[in-house]
Amino acid sequence: MNYSLAVYGNNAFREVLLPHINNDDFSIQLTRTVFGFSDDVTVTFECMDDTWRMTGISKNASIRHSGLQLGDQLTVGGLIHLKQHETSVDILIMEADQTLDRLKKYYI
Repeated sequence: MNYSLAVYGNNAFREVLLPHINNDDFSIQLTRTVFGFSDDVTVTFECMDDTWRMTGISKNASIRHSGLQLGDQLTVGGLIHLKQHETSVDILIMEADQTLDRLKKYYI
C-alpha cells in the first residue's frame, strides 16, 4: 500500500508522498520557518517487507502520548502528534493513489 502524509501546523500544510520502495529508510524535514518550530525537526520512516514504520524524530522534538508512537506500523487514518516547546504539528497518514495519468507529448 502506498501512503501519503498530510502535515498540519498552525499556519502551514504540507503533503508528502512516501515512495513505493521496500527495505529502505525515508525522512522528512519540517523546517522551522514553515511550521514555526524553534529548530528544524526531522521524522524518519522505514519500510521493511512492505510495512512502513516511524523509526525516529529529532532529539529537539517529542511525540505526544496519543497517536502513533515510535516503531508503530503506519495505518490509514493514523495520527502522529509532534511537539516542540509550545509548537505542535499533526501528521495524518492517508492512502495514496498511485495511478499514472495519460499525458500528451508536445514537441516544442
